[in-house]
Amino acid sequence: MSFVNRGRAGVRAARMLVCIALLGALVPAGAGAAGVWDVVSGVKQQRLADVLSREAEAGEIGALEDSPDFVSAVPITPGTVLGSFAADDTYHVYSIALDTDERISLSLTADAATNYDLYLYREPDALGVVGASWLDAYPETIVHDVRAPHAGTYYVVVERFSGTGAYALDVDVTAAPALGPIHSIPGVPLMLPTVTGDLDRGTEPDHVYSIALEAGERLSLVMHSADGDADVFVFAPDATDVTVDCPVAGAATAYDPELLVYDVPAGAGGTYYVNVWAATGSPHYELSASVAPTPPLGADAEIPGVAVSASPVVDTLADTGESRVYALPHAASGQVISLSLNGETDTDFDLRLFGPGSTSVRTDAPVARAELPLYPDEIVYDVPAGAGGVYYVQVVSYRGSGTFGLSWSVGPRDYASIVRMAGQDRYLTAVDISARTFDAGSCDTVVLATGTDFADALTASGLAGAYEAPVLLTPSHTLPDAVLAEIQRLGATEVVIVGGTSAVGTQVTAKLTGAGITWRRIWGSNRFTTAAAVAEEIVAQMARAGRTWNQIAFVVRHDGFADALAVAPLAYAQGMPILLTRSEPALNYDTRIALITMGAREVLVAGGPVAVADHILLELRGVAGIERVDRIYGPTRYETAAAVAEYGLKFHWVGTDVVGVATGLDFADALSGGAAAGARGGVLLLTAKDHLPSPSSTFLAQKSGLIPSVNVYGGPVAVAESVIEDITRIGP
Repeated sequence: MSFVNRGRAGVRAARMLVCIALLGALVPAGAGAAGVWDVVSGVKQQRLADVLSREAEAGEIGALEDSPDFVSAVPITPGTVLGSFAADDTYHVYSIALDTDERISLSLTADAATNYDLYLYREPDALGVVGASWLDAYPETIVHDVRAPHAGTYYVVVERFSGTGAYALDVDVTAAPALGPIHSIPGVPLMLPTVTGDLDRGTEPDHVYSIALEAGERLSLVMHSADGDADVFVFAPDATDVTVDCPVAGAATAYDPELLVYDVPAGAGGTYYVNVWAATGSPHYELSASVAPTPPLGADAEIPGVAVSASPVVDTLADTGESRVYALPHAASGQVISLSLNGETDTDFDLRLFGPGSTSVRTDAPVARAELPLYPDEIVYDVPAGAGGVYYVQVVSYRGSGTFGLSWSVGPRDYASIVRMAGQDRYLTAVDISARTFDAGSCDTVVLATGTDFADALTASGLAGAYEAPVLLTPSHTLPDAVLAEIQRLGATEVVIVGGTSAVGTQVTAKLTGAGITWRRIWGSNRFTTAAAVAEEIVAQMARAGRTWNQIAFVVRHDGFADALAVAPLAYAQGMPILLTRSEPALNYDTRIALITMGAREVLVAGGPVAVADHILLELRGVAGIERVDRIYGPTRYETAAAVAEYGLKFHWVGTDVVGVATGLDFADALSGGAAAGARGGVLLLTAKDHLPSPSSTFLAQKSGLIPSVNVYGGPVAVAESVIEDITRIGP
């Protein structure tokens, strides 16, 4: 039996958007069966916005992240539009009026050294995208047919992904082909058991089938698609338009086949509509359907279910659509219910929470749900005032059969722990952080850096992450016995030293050799070349370990430590290099060469324009191979650290399982602590000595229900007890 636990990192699943109510009231779905969830108006546009997003795989930066300036859109008519991008341009936005049953054809060309992308919006927001093209060669093309009721103003967006210079946008508007009866409600009768068809995202996105269903019947759908991604939705008898109305059920994942089971509620018989929709490309689909009586739910699959046993609950689901229901202990107002579900590889089990007074998983709407196609599915639910009582947990198989593990808790909304990790000095603090983070015998390698200067040490976090090792500190000319003892406790046979002999001297390496521990040194002639050498080793070690580097590098100022400390957990968690640069007068040459040699595609600059000047960002955008440069910063070091933490959460590089807090006035504790937070998949906030600054306290307050542990790195001299008191007051 193999449980999948991918933590918070990885892809943002497409089905997540369908499961979150963003645009209106929830509509009760069908029974507790696979593929049935509450859906919202605009669900298809949510799905498409996710499909079109560059962040759909591997946490890449979203092309739709920054909304274009639709207010300043330039009106155009059919013909050729000429434009040109400068280095500081991101988008050009055009508007065009289109009538019902018109076809707009767009073709974008530019110099081969550039990479410009093309989007067509129906509404001026991210959910209004109706087409996109981001090929690596020209022309970029979009063809879209306007159908009722969607006549009006459309927006053509040209995005500069890389390069600068002129482009030509050809715009053609013609009459769209006439629609047949299959394209809209009432559609054509669904012929059992199988129908096939061909769709196109821009010109033929919908096929609609009608089917008569009676209360108490179950409609089961299995759909395969090729040459594109097709989704399937079920609409109730009162639906009139599949582009506007809210479906009662849907299967909208990035997986093949799509599976959907819908149980017709009591009193809701009639003619239903099955909508096959082209999410991307020009899919050919095969839709198989069957209708049978809804099977009765067993006592353990319906409210009130069975009393939940001690956490974690281990149980099995034998088939797609099967479920288990557990009654939780009484939850009082103000308490928090925490649930985490893991299942076996190749299964997709979902998690739903029903409130007190619920009588059936088939007719009642859950108060919370987690329906991701990857594990863990997690729910953290704050019990509202006046809503105390017995809550019910449903585990349902969306796909497959096998064993699952359900962890649960009901209790006060508070941090599970606030732990101070500290020693008598910075070296013993690093030892304590390592000892509380890494098990004995768990590390083959340890990263060692000087604790007397930050220049070389700042780059150590990504290196430690590549080796899945702690960062330990040493004075330049002696290795403390406690540091050596920690290396031996970890079971490390190798120490990787960051910096030359002036940073970590020969007395240190001699003591390592005498203890039978091999060592090697990564360094350069200055702090920039040392950072470049460390970056090269990170990429090499990630490859040796069979891990994929995301081709993203951090760039921070060379003469300050705060910004580099803020990115340390992200660098550790993702094995991302940290490179250094001067703010003036130009991008450091060694850093430029390192980015090219590594094959970096994206650069994240931590710190504001005072730390890294705007013209440095322009230079970074011109480095060969760099496709995107982003800046993450706030007006102060504390705001920058909070912004970096939010950025890491946004792209699922890290989570809130652990939040570290360290002084923002010195580097040593935060250096070891940032690596430790990254090792636990967490983030790092910075603090003043005697109080928790507002950016850090705001971050903790906004996410207090999602943070089980806060680790404070450093003793009372660095982080006073008053800071811990501030954190404690935020927790409940």
